[in-house]
Amino acid sequence: MSVVTQPITPPPPVWRRWVWAGAGVVVVVLALVAAFVLVPAILYAAKRCDAGVRQQGPHSECVGVTDGTYVFDPDLARVESLIRDENRAVVASNAAYVSVAVMLPMTLSADDDVTVEWVRHQLEGAYLAQMEANRSLLWRGNTPKLRVLLANPGSGLQQWRPAVDEIEHEQASRHIVAVTGIGLSVHTAVQAMKRLSQLNIPVFGSTLTADDIGAIRGFARVSPSNFEQGQAAAEYVKLQGKHTAVVVKDQNRNDLYPSTLAKAFEDRFFDADHVSRGTETYLSQDAGADNLLSQMGAQICVDNPDVIYFAGRAREARVLIQSLSGRPCPQTKFTVVTGDDLSLRAVGDGTVKNALDSGVDVIFTGLAHPAAWDATSQAFDGRVVADFKDSGSDPGHPCGPCFKDLFPAENLDDGVAIISHDSVAAAVSAVRRVVSGGSQAATADDVVQMLKGMHGVNGVRGASGNISFDPENGNPEDKPIPILQLLPGQSPTFVRLICPAGGMNCTVSLH
Repeated sequence: MSVVTQPITPPPPVWRRWVWAGAGVVVVVLALVAAFVLVPAILYAAKRCDAGVRQQGPHSECVGVTDGTYVFDPDLARVESLIRDENRAVVASNAAYVSVAVMLPMTLSADDDVTVEWVRHQLEGAYLAQMEANRSLLWRGNTPKLRVLLANPGSGLQQWRPAVDEIEHEQASRHIVAVTGIGLSVHTAVQAMKRLSQLNIPVFGSTLTADDIGAIRGFARVSPSNFEQGQAAAEYVKLQGKHTAVVVKDQNRNDLYPSTLAKAFEDRFFDADHVSRGTETYLSQDAGADNLLSQMGAQICVDNPDVIYFAGRAREARVLIQSLSGRPCPQTKFTVVTGDDLSLRAVGDGTVKNALDSGVDVIFTGLAHPAAWDATSQAFDGRVVADFKDSGSDPGHPCGPCFKDLFPAENLDDGVAIISHDSVAAAVSAVRRVVSGGSQAATADDVVQMLKGMHGVNGVRGASGNISFDPENGNPEDKPIPILQLLPGQSPTFVRLICPAGGMNCTVSLH
């Protein structure tokens, strides 16, 4: 028997084992590099909606900054395309230009206090101001030219940080000198403005009314504050011969809108001849808020006030108005008065009709209204309002870019386009003042400094009235406030114009 043996293979040399081991290490390192570099890049690309715009947050909203190329909502497509085309024309002209970023929540959810119509009106007003800045001499010439960027901080401004980060990132390359808009009196808006202030980027607020936000450096707003609205409401109901009031107020600490409305009304209305019949409170954050509001009608009947001043949002105001329509004292007539939020959300024709039929009038303070231009013409500059009132097709009318021609199907009665227009106009005016003062170019720092001098005779001609910024807090001084009434089947109806100081003529000096 023979034995077959297998040849024994000698082990590889030590140097070869090190080569293979080294190759393995290289492969592992390359794999790790791919994991840390390529995978994040792929994920970034997957979240990228467009240049400057990325998906963020729990709802994967596309937030960030665009020149109008990226459309945040189909309902904004037309006005965004107009802004985009004007931006491209400015760049193509090779003229000196600056950019203003209009920051507004443009991807809304059901929980938002505003509607896409509100956003659209904001952008339409901003576009008209852009066209005027580039084609007319309303605000100290027409140079530098203006580009309008659209900054979306997401629903409720919850994604404000990436939007502000993108503004900071693009500030130098796009010559961003200011932010306008914001539009909501919520804590996320305050956080965004504080960060912009740290970056020395001024903010010209549009429909932003809460009084608690006036101490931010570089902040100014064109809309009358809640305090001024509350006082104007009190002045109006006194003029109507009302002597008693119940105040209904929201105690939501996360919403800056209600608290100063209530205090301003109470401070101005209550005196020896005008007395309180009680106070009702609710918490809008509470799931039971609607139930509580719907039961207030019975107690209000007992209190029997001439006026019910509602310091809260339109959503809850609607519940209270519905409750009053079915109140147990239908023979008693009431007037419900509230702030400008009522122009942001439709209360519903059925609710308004039922209220009127039951003897309840609904009045609110607005931010601007086109009927005021004719009713109290001395309060406004005709050259500015002409671009809203007139049409270029009418012979002899002075408007160049005309709102009616640009947006023939739109309505100005909510005042939003007018206020948004004025916030951009104020930013443009500040820039042009810097340049006319001898500077070769305007920076955000220059605009922040210029804000301190934009008051009195150095105010801004606006479609909502003369805009004079208080140098201490950026609030508009002596801004005319329209009183409006809700009627079924139509836009808010103009009643009269009131100045915060109580004067009825609202005469202003325009320069």
